[in-house]
Amino acid sequence: MKGDNDCADPRQNVDGPDGPALPPPPPPSAAVPLPRASREGGTSVFPFRAAHLKQLTLQPAQAAWRGRIDGEAGAALEASSLAWTLFAGGRVIGCGGVIDRGGGRGEAWALLAQDAGPAMLAATRAVRRYFETAPFRRIEAVTAVDFRPAARWTRLLGFKSEGLMRAYCEDGGAAMRWAFIREDGSWPG
Repeated sequence: MKGDNDCADPRQNVDGPDGPALPPPPPPSAAVPLPRASREGGTSVFPFRAAHLKQLTLQPAQAAWRGRIDGEAGAALEASSLAWTLFAGGRVIGCGGVIDRGGGRGEAWALLAQDAGPAMLAATRAVRRYFETAPFRRIEAVTAVDFRPAARWTRLLGFKSEGLMRAYCEDGGAAMRWAFIREDGSWPG
C-alpha cells in the first residue's frame, strides 16, 4: 500500500525523536470491535491520532516513511476520521486508512511495525471490515514491486492488481497499482 518501501510522497519532518510526550493509548471503550479471536489476542483498532505514528517502530521496508507525515498531514488524517491505529499488547503496531480523493475514490495507506506479524490475521480482519464501511466506490493502493509482503497483504485485503507503474518510486523503481471496486464484486467480505 502507499507507504510501502520508498514509493512515497515526500513530506517534511517536523518533530524529531525528542518531540512532545506521547499520549497513552485510547481506553478500551473507544475501540472498534474486532472478531472474538482478535480481542482475545489483545488486538484492538482505535481512531487514528497523529501522535500514534511516533509510537510506531516501522518495518525496515517502510523506514523511509518516518517523519514524512508531518504535523499538518497527520492532523488532516486525524480530522478525516478515515484513519485507524492498530494496537496489540498495548503497543502501536500499525496505522493506516483511506485518503479521500473525491468522486467516490479513496487511496489506502498503511504503515506497519517491524514485529506486527503475530497480529496480522487480526489486522487483516479489522482492516477488511473497515474498508467494507468506508464511503467509497473505489479504493486504490500502491505497492513497490520489490516489497512482496505488501503485495501479499494487499491481495488478502481484497484488492486486484491493475498493473505495473514503471519509474513510479522515488528511486526510479516500479510499483503496482491495486484497486477494488464495489460494482465488480471485488469488495472484501
